[in-house]
Amino acid sequence: MIRKIAGGQYTRPAPWAAPHIPTRAAPGRRWWTAQAAPFRASAAQITGRRITVAALPQNNTPRIFFDYITGAQATSKEHTVAWRYDGAVLPVPDMQVGFLGFLSALTPNLFVPGWKVLRVRVQEAGALFSLPVGINNFLATFIGTGNAAYAQNREAEEWTWQGRSTTTGRRVDFSLYGLNTVAPPDFRYPVGTPSPAWVGAGVNYLNAFPNTNRPRVIDYTLPVWYQYVNEQNNSYWEEQIRRG
Repeated sequence: MIRKIAGGQYTRPAPWAAPHIPTRAAPGRRWWTAQAAPFRASAAQITGRRITVAALPQNNTPRIFFDYITGAQATSKEHTVAWRYDGAVLPVPDMQVGFLGFLSALTPNLFVPGWKVLRVRVQEAGALFSLPVGINNFLATFIGTGNAAYAQNREAEEWTWQGRSTTTGRRVDFSLYGLNTVAPPDFRYPVGTPSPAWVGAGVNYLNAFPNTNRPRVIDYTLPVWYQYVNEQNNSYWEEQIRRG
């Protein structure tokens, strides 16, 4: 709309100016123009896309790897669990103590007989490979003692703990195999009854303060761990079992 202003000049509103909408006045009066309030859309509304955090390289932080076997029998599979840590805060031996504390919170009788950590490896931040380190004596002697039958097809049964950084929103998780316990009917055990006591013991250990020797998020922040443990059959290990 072109307006006439003082001095006989004409001007055109800027393209971002609020539109002028005709509005009916009271009876007996002429139409007049009312200015509508400007609409400000967010970037997410304009693009229609979900806002996500930027991806970080897998080797953004140091990682400690625990290679373990799920039992002494010939059909047992070797697995690895990885925890991220901040080398500037804690050395590698303290991370081994942290992992041992987690296993102890779950208790040895939760694990398949013969479950044990075989070796420990460390990959520094930015490195392309890991190197073996000496294993903590107490960690090396942590042996699963659960004595119930453990069928070969259960080698693919995966138990996962998940957490999220309260400052950046990034997620973290890790899994274990070889837990000799009854699977939940809906693939998840929440903390508290009627779930087994080890569920709460494990989650509480991960969230206990100070938790500096617990797993960190990929951006070095400390997570809060969800109040449950998930269970599923891992498709990769299912295939490995089929192949023998």
